[in-house]
Amino acid sequence: MLQADPIPQLTAHLFREHSGKMVAVLSRLFGLQQLDQVMDIVQDTFEAALTHWRFSGIPANPPAWLMQVARNKAINQFKKEQRERALRSTLQQTLEGFTQQIDLYCAPGEIKDSQLKLLLLCCHPSLSTRNQIALTLYVLCGFGVPEIANALLMQPEAAKKALTRSKALLREEESPFDPRPGCLLYREVAHRAYRTIPDVQ
Repeated sequence: MLQADPIPQLTAHLFREHSGKMVAVLSRLFGLQQLDQVMDIVQDTFEAALTHWRFSGIPANPPAWLMQVARNKAINQFKKEQRERALRSTLQQTLEGFTQQIDLYCAPGEIKDSQLKLLLLCCHPSLSTRNQIALTLYVLCGFGVPEIANALLMQPEAAKKALTRSKALLREEESPFDPRPGCLLYREVAHRAYRTIPDVQ
């Protein structure tokens, strides 16, 4: 009897567990303006894993392999943008500086910090509570649109439109949400979160 291929199940599990971390790190580098591009890089990374692991075997540390591949794809994307913007001289950051920055953000402690910042961004006060939940599930938890629609009792098309509007709202904010304790919006988000925590008797 042929054994089932374990790689699709493993990559699905890793996507749910680690895609949010990768999105958080890359969003910190590219900004929310490039959120869709960031998510494409992460998706491409897992597709590469499905293909590569079938031929070369599952690596000893799959999460580290995924983060490394995402890092390399991000650097390649940066190089592409550098070439495209070279004539306009709008790209201030050098490739060396970008590489150093992404290596810093890939450190374990920095990954958690990136996740927290992206979580706060997903809970932007301009978004409704339902849209905050939907965006968090989509961006940080690896949920697909059908899963989000089912969890929030929405039609899939309505959930898809809500996610599109939520991402557009964050991109179009004139003053981007600064996820730091001294920021007024940070305090408002933190206050909202505090009020939702039940008292422990």
